[in-house]
Amino acid sequence: MAEILQIRVSAYTFNPLEVEQRWPSLYRIASGENYFQKKPLGVLELVITLNDKIQFSDTISKDIKDFLREPVQKAFALKKQLDAALSNWEAKLADKIAYELEDALDEAEQSIGDRL
Repeated sequence: MAEILQIRVSAYTFNPLEVEQRWPSLYRIASGENYFQKKPLGVLELVITLNDKIQFSDTISKDIKDFLREPVQKAFALKKQLDAALSNWEAKLADKIAYELEDALDEAEQSIGDRL
């Protein structure tokens, strides 16, 4: 790497509106009371917010927390793996993990959508 110019490998959500469309129930849970005054969440922000809410929030019912705990922990673990792959410049691995992360969110959305 150069002395001043840094090169980064990163992952970000190009269009955050797609996150809300693909995972509406999870998005609503993550956005909470501010659902209509929300700042758009990208995929990674959704995972982080859900993880924080499952662990620390008292605005989500215990039943929803218990139901989402395992799938959210899985998604959060994948997010950490993605971060590691990106920091090690392993683009192919990061791409594979990104698909797994989206699949994990798809599964969580499908199951929680039936309970809301």
